[in-house]
Amino acid sequence: MKSTKLNLQHMTSSYIETPSSFNSSNMVLRVVVQKSTNKVLYAQAEEDFVELLFGFLVLPLGAAVRVLDRSLNTCFDYLHMSVADHIDSKYFKIGAKKMLISPKIPHGYVSENFVLPINEEALTIEYMMDFYSSKKFPNGRGKYLKAPRTFMVKDDLTVAPLCIASTLSFLSGMKVPISDVKEVQFQIGSKEALDILRASLTSDSALSNGLNLSYLKSQK
Repeated sequence: MKSTKLNLQHMTSSYIETPSSFNSSNMVLRVVVQKSTNKVLYAQAEEDFVELLFGFLVLPLGAAVRVLDRSLNTCFDYLHMSVADHIDSKYFKIGAKKMLISPKIPHGYVSENFVLPINEEALTIEYMMDFYSSKKFPNGRGKYLKAPRTFMVKDDLTVAPLCIASTLSFLSGMKVPISDVKEVQFQIGSKEALDILRASLTSDSALSNGLNLSYLKSQK
């Protein structure tokens, strides 16, 4: 029994993910911008970028605040700071303070397009029932989406399947003439992903505030 226990401990400690194992390749995002306001109207995105956005939903709030280095300047920062800097560990249950300050994503929740430097939880004994199917990811990391396709991502990160009718209807509803729009291509890597995550926690215009649109002003 002792040797079996040691073997389980060895197996569970071997599957803590590190940032170097995440996808480091850039994604291409085609962004439609209103020229007169220099604001993003929507982006034409492939499934890799949408997978990244959906990955935001599994982030513990403490992990998001930590990876953004307390740069939100919001109540989230101060709440995180109160736990990290102002309350002694003696007031927490064992391990609770660390879990609040630097939480990890549950095992198996990370998609292959996850580019943020946040670790995944180690596989624990409770997951042994799914040991063979989930531990090693033999076919690579999974995806949230079933099949490749193109999506329309609005400035507030609303996502919908892309079609010509939907884009024309959206522009018409926004009362934006075709002559007042232009398309710009962005490369999205870990830095851009962090900027969009930061903007999504503080604004309804996550793409406009998360992407570097300042250089476009001189190109109107």
